Amino acid sequence: MNRTRCHHYACTRLTAAIDCGKRKQIFFKCLKPMEEGGCMTIDELLDALASQTGRTPNPEQRTVMEHNDGPLWVIAGPGTGKTYALILRCLYLLCLCHVPPEAIVLTTFTRKAAEELKQRLHEAILRLSVVFLEMSAIDVSQMRVGTLHSLC
Repeated sequence: MNRTRCHHYACTRLTAAIDCGKRKQIFFKCLKPMEEGGCMTIDELLDALASQTGRTPNPEQRTVMEHNDGPLWVIAGPGTGKTYALILRCLYLLCLCHVPPEAIVLTTFTRKAAEELKQRLHEAILRLSVVFLEMSAIDVSQMRVGTLHSLC
């Protein structure tokens, strides 16, 4: 056992390495259940969010949420769920990957969209903290959210 980043649940808890063989990748499984301070799974996060909002992600939104290969650029038309996908992505990074809020940058093209992102992310954290009390410690105000011009 070693303390390393868990790829499957994306945590920094005690983990055990499992060699996947064909892919030559190592996946990690969290050894501590959630109630003992272990990891939250993607399904637990989505179930809690669905119970609070009545909404579940479509396959494309889930792909955005689970992206783990560098920066992510989401391009889609109006009304396709981009904001919800970005909220899911942030929740994934904050809750499952334990990325500090100050390490996350969200950019949009308008100030209105940036304010909506901040508001919806804050509301999601508040709703989820009813189920997962440790989420109330996440300070969304430390995230950098704004237009490309306001952040540069």
